[in-house]
Amino acid sequence: MLGFLAVLDIYVFFAIRTAFANASARTRSIANLVYWIVSGTALALAAGYRFIPADGNSLVLTYIRTMLIAPVLAKVMVAIFMLIDDVRRLIMWIVGLFRKKPAENIGPEGFKQGITRSQFLTRTGLALGGTLVGTLVYGFSNKYNYHVRKVKLGFNNLPSAFKGMRIVQISDIHSGSFRDKAAVTKGVEMILVQKPDIILFTGDLVNDRAIEMEHYKEVFSKLTAPMGVYSVLGNHDYGDYYPWPDFDGDHYSKMKEDNLRQLKEIHGDMGWKLMMNEHTLLERNGQQIALLGIENWSANARFPRFGDMKKAHAGTEAVPFKILMSHDPSHWDARY
Repeated sequence: MLGFLAVLDIYVFFAIRTAFANASARTRSIANLVYWIVSGTALALAAGYRFIPADGNSLVLTYIRTMLIAPVLAKVMVAIFMLIDDVRRLIMWIVGLFRKKPAENIGPEGFKQGITRSQFLTRTGLALGGTLVGTLVYGFSNKYNYHVRKVKLGFNNLPSAFKGMRIVQISDIHSGSFRDKAAVTKGVEMILVQKPDIILFTGDLVNDRAIEMEHYKEVFSKLTAPMGVYSVLGNHDYGDYYPWPDFDGDHYSKMKEDNLRQLKEIHGDMGWKLMMNEHTLLERNGQQIALLGIENWSANARFPRFGDMKKAHAGTEAVPFKILMSHDPSHWDARY
């Protein structure tokens, strides 16, 4: 892996050198220095990654992974365009062995017009790679850029008592990625300003471990609504992406099992009703609708499929209107 990264660094460096070929010596030196500082940092992280404790700070691990992965993905993007250009030039060189060199694109004043194909491909690769890195870096601060999206829904079979009901849906909290408690608190306050009748959370409370909610449980406990706060689990909540140290030959982990139990308890501690393939009836003025909540079910087989719609639906056949809470949108597209 280190060998691949080193070769990739050297290969992409030619693109950097080409991009700044016409710049001043000082600019070229700065560009080269910045490139190798970033590349050297990524190589160091790759070399030392195996020695980072798996149970270390989740936020720190997130930053380390991003600092390692972002430059590599960007360089791969650049390398693809460079490889296309190199293959193109190789083919042209081979063709050129068997015929006279074609005339260059010369304008009426005797100067070449525009930029070469090599320059175009190199600059395109650099632009896309830079955009990728910028997007990943922007994501660190954008996770607190909360917005309220208001959507009016109308249904012919909705009982009249529920007309005008305000539902706030939130999802994918991923508390292990937070580092700004005040910013998260403002997000919760934005929800309460909406004066919801009911709040529905559709999964992924954590990245991997229940301990991620240690400093945020009190924040999300502030979420309240007259008809209650209901929740379901998402694929990350099961802890499937964490290297639990006590995995045995059957891929069983007592730590993972305890983690899921603790996470379920956290939902209850916050006053949320966690729905595990079940339903509840909501009543207003003698009329009822049903709220169904199922565990994660995805059309993609690599994600957990613990959802049991039949179990959740049983007993609601006579209810005229139902709301389904399911984490993965592909569930509906694949099954209904």
